[in-house]
Order: sequence, then C-alpha cells, then structure tokens
Amino acid sequence: MKQLLPFLFFLFLSFQISAQGEFTVEPNPNVESFQLDLGNNDTETLMHSIFINNYDEFRRVKWTVTLQGANCPAEWEYKVCDANNCYVWGVLTNEGGPVDVAVELMPGDTSRLDLYYKPNGIKGCCTPVIHLRDFDAPTDILATASYDVCIDDLTTSVTEQEKVSLKVYPNPTADYISISTNDFVEELWISNILGKRVRNFKTNVGNSYDVSMLPDGIYLVSMVDKSNKVMKTVRISKRAIRP
Repeated sequence: MKQLLPFLFFLFLSFQISAQGEFTVEPNPNVESFQLDLGNNDTETLMHSIFINNYDEFRRVKWTVTLQGANCPAEWEYKVCDANNCYVWGVLTNEGGPVDVAVELMPGDTSRLDLYYKPNGIKGCCTPVIHLRDFDAPTDILATASYDVCIDDLTTSVTEQEKVSLKVYPNPTADYISISTNDFVEELWISNILGKRVRNFKTNVGNSYDVSMLPDGIYLVSMVDKSNKVMKTVRISKRAIRP
C-alpha cells in the first residue's frame, strides 16, 4: 500500500494540472467555401472563429498566422481581427512586428479570431493556421486554429438568347428610356454617334432613365454587366416632341 501512495499522488497531481484548463478555438477546423466577384479587386471575405481561455488564471496571448505549406495563392492577402483590433492587411502576428499588443484574457474570457481574405482576382484553396502562444513564453503553443477555405468566381452565365432579348424602349424617345427586365445589366452607358460617353446610369429593375437633357440626335446605349463587360449596344433616336 505504501508503494502505491507515491503513484496515486502523482496521478492526483497530474489530474490537477490537466484540470487547470486549456485554450479552445471554435470552430476548429473552420471550413468554408465562397463564391465572390473576383472582377472587383476590393472583394474580401472572412472566416469567423473565437478562442476561449479555459484556464483558471489570467493569460496574455500572441497569435501568428502561418502560411508555409498551406498552398495559398501568392496573390492573396490576409488580416486578423482579435479582441483588441482589426489589423491592416499583411500583419500576420500581434507580437514583434508593426503590432505588439497581447490579447489579455481572464478565466472564461473569449476573443474573436477572424481571418480575412482578399483574393485580388485569383480563385483557389488554402489552409492557413493560426498558432496561439503564451505572450510571455512564446515557445508554448496554447492552441492551433485551422482555416480551410476555397474561393471561386461568382459568374453569371448569360446566354446569347438573353443578350438578344435585351431591348431599349421607347425608341425614338423624347425624355425617358427603359430596358427589358433582367438580372445581369448593372449600368447603361450612353454615347453619342462619335463614341463619346455622355451619360451613365446605374440600373434597377423597373427604373426609367432620363435623357431629356440630351440634344436631339442618334445615341448608342450600351448595356453593361458587373464586370464592365458590354452585353449589347443598341442605337436610339432622341428627338423632342414637336407640336
């Protein structure tokens, strides 16, 4: 029995140490797929996670985004939001770089751990990780958060028949024009017969567009999608109503 006492004491001590807690990340792994407008270089998306201090003591935490081996497209950019701030693109740690601010968490406290992506027109898949370490003992990894993301292009497939069916009316017109109902024309570009653009309109279903201020003459109306691609151009006659 005496021989068992040291062993039992060791088990009790080990249990007490392990019961002190840990850091957890939710969800982990974080798996998402996005369809984005890659024709817009300002397009961005995010994967939302949180981390929780389950220790029974105050902790100061640093995080580091690791891209090595993640097979991420070289053109992609990243930024992180934690409990302190949302940092600028390209800041991949909160210690020892342009940022040097620990995430301070009391027992049971939670911090956001959002990873933002800016694909810069490039689709692909990527699995970066964020390592959470003790700010005062950075060799100690408290948790590792995995982000498994795929980004694809959001494309609107417009058939030739849909393009042909686009109409501008009335033609001729004295004051307003409209276009046939659709869900892919984003703008109207109106140019004179020499090709100089004289008006732009953002389109909305059911709207009419005022051309009454244009001098009488022949104009070209280009119907343009969200990628600034001209879907169809038609010629209209603008002429004032005469008594």
